[in-house]
Amino acid sequence: MKENNFKEGIPDFSTLVSSLPNKKEIESLKQYAFNDFYTKSIVKGKEGEYNLNKDFIYENFQMNSKKREKDIRYTSLKGLYIFFEKDLEKQIPIYVGISGDILSRIKQHMTGKTHFSASLAYLIGINRYKEKEKTDWPKTRSEFWNDPDLYKTFIKDIQPKMRDSWKISILPQAENYTLYLKEIYLACELKTKWNSFATH
Repeated sequence: MKENNFKEGIPDFSTLVSSLPNKKEIESLKQYAFNDFYTKSIVKGKEGEYNLNKDFIYENFQMNSKKREKDIRYTSLKGLYIFFEKDLEKQIPIYVGISGDILSRIKQHMTGKTHFSASLAYLIGINRYKEKEKTDWPKTRSEFWNDPDLYKTFIKDIQPKMRDSWKISILPQAENYTLYLKEIYLACELKTKWNSFATH
């Protein structure tokens, strides 16, 4: 197989397409809650922190990625994650993401304190602003996130809802070409409303 300049094998596109999951496989993916992955600390002074449920993780997933090249063994879970939001009695897929460390990325989305780490919460908040004010936010992302009144009105309740009621599916995927193709494929197949592939 021909390699790129980063020593990655360049697969045939037909091979990549054949690896995509069918609708039945997608629908059969197990859905987890945030508290399956993380438990809120009850230790004095660390009450707001969330700790990884390592026993659960290692019972249900096989690590497939190294955090650093010099690491001897796999310590991270690389691949895709899908967020589901409850609509009446059904869980609706709303976002597909990819990460070299899925578990850390999920924690960032649901507990992050900046618009960088909690980027999806920011997008939902800014969308609420646009719908209410009928106009785009004229300033920077950080000014929106860090404004106490705007945060309270448009963002504050988002992450608790994500942690309490959203569901999460995980698709481990170590190979980069397949990873990126699956992201856009799943976003299209699932019609996820919070995915955008616009350039900035």
